[in-house]
Amino acid sequence: MISMTSARRFITVAAAAVLAGSALASPASADPVGPPLDDPSGVTTAATCGDWPWPTNATGVWTETQTSLGVGTKKVELRFGNIGGRQAGWARLAGGYESGDMFWFDVSHDKGKGWYQCGPFTFVNGGHNYTRAHYSSADPNLVFRACGRAKNSSSTHCTGWR
Repeated sequence: MISMTSARRFITVAAAAVLAGSALASPASADPVGPPLDDPSGVTTAATCGDWPWPTNATGVWTETQTSLGVGTKKVELRFGNIGGRQAGWARLAGGYESGDMFWFDVSHDKGKGWYQCGPFTFVNGGHNYTRAHYSSADPNLVFRACGRAKNSSSTHCTGWR
């Protein structure tokens, strides 16, 4: 039989773990932000966004915003375009990127308070320098941002939410 003291201790530890986990799933936003989540509980990963469309044949493409990765000319861009007649957004590495640079795409349905993370992806020579895309909408709560980290750097850089 478990004593009341042991039961209280278990509940306290469990509650602390739940609170810590929720802080990881929707951290406060600041640019640059912390590292990408390796075990993103409650955050979409590359495997989960695998059914999102590729922007390969997107038309009317433009760069909405971009930010430097803090090394040379490397940057990450938040791009938009039309895929199958629908507007969508995605992240793209640009400007002197190299094998080992990381990038990902964040999608929020509550103006950036919490988000889904598509990635992180590590660029390899001959591979894609862009993520899959997510369709946009007229909903003002739906916002996107692009994030990246240069090879051999511990600094993560993200565009603002758009």
